[in-house]
Amino acid sequence: MSNEKSMKGITVFSRKEYDNHQKFLSTKKEWPGINVRTDSRTTLNIPMLIMELYRLVPYKEGRYIDFHPFNMPNIKVHKIELVGTVTRVKRNVNNLFLTIEDGTGVAQINYKLEQYTYSLKKRQEIDKKYRNQAENVRTSEAKASRSSKEGPKKFPETRPKFSYPRDASLHDIAVLENEWWSETNGGLLGKEIQPFDYVYVTGYPCLDTNFQKIPEQITAEFIENARLIVFAMSVTCISEEMYNKKLSMWVNTTICQRYTGNKGCAYTTKNK
Repeated sequence: MSNEKSMKGITVFSRKEYDNHQKFLSTKKEWPGINVRTDSRTTLNIPMLIMELYRLVPYKEGRYIDFHPFNMPNIKVHKIELVGTVTRVKRNVNNLFLTIEDGTGVAQINYKLEQYTYSLKKRQEIDKKYRNQAENVRTSEAKASRSSKEGPKKFPETRPKFSYPRDASLHDIAVLENEWWSETNGGLLGKEIQPFDYVYVTGYPCLDTNFQKIPEQITAEFIENARLIVFAMSVTCISEEMYNKKLSMWVNTTICQRYTGNKGCAYTTKNK
């Protein structure tokens, strides 16, 4: 390294040192912790930070665009998991469009509206079932059904915008609310997704080509006029606690492993 310093105290490299460093960067594997034979093809199903999405290299395979880590063309990144906070929600007749961020970057999520509305409908059915039970909470049949059930150790919070008949016993309320919270995963199952919600997404990275014809070799010009999105297979609301837990677990295990090679960190692979 050159001993010369700039006026601002920044280290100055010689031309040779700079060229050697650039050569090193151009040949360095993105995920050295994933050991795969160069003569084999492997598909990864992995959790990712959003910033990692934008470091993937797109390539054409058949009719479609797939992705591999930098300098690791024998590895295809297939199904991915993301967590994030919703910052924007839009929809059209076919799709739900979400913008999410996880502190490392921002991602666009496309989710089939049919799948989303199915989960909303399922939640409505659960709510209707427990609403009917609450309205009939004092009938002899309902009382007999719950009398044998032990109430929760901690009195559950009453679901939002809901009330029971005045003559409902605390035991009956506790049993029904505990069952409702359990069946709806703390009120998150089938919840309408709104800004500031935490979500867990599984899906596939893809390029919105903006009606461009996909070239045999993906060029910089093509990428500049395309948009990286995640085509979601599932989107579920999660609690802030679960969001922090998943993010921390991924960073300290799977993600750490693929950059450092530390053992004991699991990831799913499917050899071709």
